[in-house]
Amino acid sequence: MESTRTFLRVRPLNHVERKRKDKVAVVPGPGGQDVKVLTAVEGGRKMEAQTFLFDRVFGPTATQQEVFDECGVEGLIASVLEGYCATLFAYGQTGAGKTHTMTGDVEDPQGAGICSRAVACLFKQLRALTAARPEVRYTLKASYSEIHNEQITDLLDTESTNLNVRWSARQQAFFVENLMVVQCDDEGDMMAVLEEGLRNRRSASHDLNKDSSRSHTLFTIYVDIESMLHYDALSTPSEAVARFGKLHLVDLAGSERLKESNSLNETATETSYINKSLLVLGQVIAVLSTESRKGQHIPYRDSKLTKLLMDSVGGNTKTALIAAVSPASHSADESLNTVKFAMRAKN
Repeated sequence: MESTRTFLRVRPLNHVERKRKDKVAVVPGPGGQDVKVLTAVEGGRKMEAQTFLFDRVFGPTATQQEVFDECGVEGLIASVLEGYCATLFAYGQTGAGKTHTMTGDVEDPQGAGICSRAVACLFKQLRALTAARPEVRYTLKASYSEIHNEQITDLLDTESTNLNVRWSARQQAFFVENLMVVQCDDEGDMMAVLEEGLRNRRSASHDLNKDSSRSHTLFTIYVDIESMLHYDALSTPSEAVARFGKLHLVDLAGSERLKESNSLNETATETSYINKSLLVLGQVIAVLSTESRKGQHIPYRDSKLTKLLMDSVGGNTKTALIAAVSPASHSADESLNTVKFAMRAKN
């Protein structure tokens, strides 16, 4: 795996934080690559500042287009169209702005998130490639799935629940059995997949966010590439070479502590599953990010999320992580945990 590119997005204070008179505890530096996190120590009698470096830090005024342009999504898409696998995650505490960053408002050109912009970028690049390489045939498909309490639901067919994860010896990867994968002939087809999935995503209310996403979602784009090789003087196609690219755009469920979220009963169980799968993801990234990992066990099989991402975060792949945080002093400890998670991925 190439080193994971890491980005931090600091959202503005929301109305609850302003009403509570929270102070700003996450301060982006003037250079756009460093951030200072202030946390209370010695029983709250003093503040401790820690500084971290990212590939890019986005402050509260950053636009959706700015985030898309500077997170290297165009490069991820270009590699997928060459037959590689890539993944982009959004990670952070509930209410920190992950879903706004990943999906935003799909009906608003200014508010649309990375997923919508990635679809537009994909077809723009595809048009340029097909014009330059008429001998190459591209077939695009998409799926949208949800992992909730370690059970997988097809967000394009919500009656398809508790789907099985199987191992493909041919592809050397895990896959979801009976998941609906839709061929997309144009941008409109792929946007229809995205919009249908968003309508069906699970959410629940608790103290950190009234519309908290309670599941991990994977919007996955598949690219089948067939190149015709020419050997004779008449340029007659004589052999086809197939390659396959895949892009996972992953909106992770919120990382949160039960105490902070005031989760009860079923929602508390959800929180436990969410935190367990995020822990496994962190362990996988930590091992992959270790230069001396030869012989180390990589716990892909410890969660369904990491099983499905196995072929897209290990090996010859490209990975990016956007950590989303609140700037509020009330959430400083959780913001610090999010930043440290991203640092482990980066290093």
